[in-house]
This record gives sequence, structure tokens and C-alpha cells, in this order.
Amino acid sequence: PHPPERVWSALTEPAAIERWIMMSTDFSPRVGHRFRFWCDPPPGMEEWGGQVRCEVLELDGPHRMVWSW
Repeated sequence: PHPPERVWSALTEPAAIERWIMMSTDFSPRVGHRFRFWCDPPPGMEEWGGQVRCEVLELDGPHRMVWSW
């Protein structure tokens, strides 16, 4: 029910992304930007290391954003 600009803001502001995904991030809304999500891995998943490496592949705000994951 929210306008696209409000949703876009929630998906491109690092603090909002961190609240949504519950992981820290160094995201920046720029095509080609390589960023990470990180956290302390949950018990039993220590071998994972707690990091997800990503890249912004496409941006067409406020309608489309594509990340590698």
C-alpha cells in the first residue's frame, strides 16, 4: 500500500536495510558497487562465517533494483 518512492527509500538506505535483513551492510545504491551483509553466524552455522558478498547489478529507481547475492 506504500508509494514506490517510500519502498525505494526502505530498500536503498543502509540503516533501513539493516533493520529489514537484521545484518550490517555497507550497501550503496550505485551500479557496480560491491557490498556485504555481515553478522555473527548463528549457532551451528559458524563455518558460514556470517558474510554475504553482493553487487548492485541494475538500478532504475524507484522501480527496479537487481543485486547479486
